[in-house]
Amino acid sequence: MKVLFVIDIQEEYVGKDNCYGYDSEDLLTKVNERIDYAQSAKEPVIYVKNRNQLKSGGFIPEFAK
Repeated sequence: MKVLFVIDIQEEYVGKDNCYGYDSEDLLTKVNERIDYAQSAKEPVIYVKNRNQLKSGGFIPEFAK
């Protein structure tokens, strides 16, 4: 069985205003194409979201579109 893990595809890391310099449009297009393929092939897709712990409390970034 194949499984697609989608890890840390969140606004903070790869969104339009990410701080790492990724070409978010190209990267997210490719990720979304792979998700679409997995879904059409009836492969399970598992999303993993990093939770940041800040001194002021928890912060959970939003998934990128």
